[in-house]
Amino acid sequence: FFIFSFRLKRRKMFSRMLYRSGSALSRVNLARPCLSVQTRNLNIHEYQSQELMRKYNISVANGDAASSVDEAKTVINKISSQGVEDFVIKSQILAGGRGKGTFVDGFQGGVHLATSAEEAEEYVKKMLGNTLVTKQTGASGQMVNKVLIAQRHYIRREAYFAILLDRKTSRVMLVGSKFGGMDIEAVAEENPDAIIKVSVNIEKGITDEQAMKMASSLGFPA
Repeated sequence: FFIFSFRLKRRKMFSRMLYRSGSALSRVNLARPCLSVQTRNLNIHEYQSQELMRKYNISVANGDAASSVDEAKTVINKISSQGVEDFVIKSQILAGGRGKGTFVDGFQGGVHLATSAEEAEEYVKKMLGNTLVTKQTGASGQMVNKVLIAQRHYIRREAYFAILLDRKTSRVMLVGSKFGGMDIEAVAEENPDAIIKVSVNIEKGITDEQAMKMASSLGFPA
């Protein structure tokens, strides 16, 4: 937004010109300041992001979201029918730090591993309808209305990658680190050089060179 400052005579003259031209701008009060309030219009849960990635053939963990115990049983049985008995159950709230969070009833952790269908179901019962407090929710926490139940994968190495909007430049930014994962905030604070940033021209999109640079920085072979 740009705010133009006019002397009184020039402002009146300019307003008359706009009025005569029939422009809608003639109805604008030029003396009124323009205010901008930042709003966030894209908030999606982990399970929703996985659904989007599946749509574009990106590999994600085998599983689904559930909003009730009965739905959870269906998901658990579907995974079990494939010979899998290792599960991960993840609370779905719009906040980070879920794994280290605490529910208001004292139950620890919004992310749990289970080695049987029965154990997975018990975790679902403890999470659904409960309020999870993390370092990003504030003291009031957030209600867990859905859980993501998925096949557990044994992670050999963890990396961090995100596509963000850089507030300083108002440009898209690729951000990654080969030391990333759940504690990426701690990595950024303790070792900022470990965070790789690549600015993207939104009109041209991500180039092959930028993609290769990020992949190499994350430790993936070319």
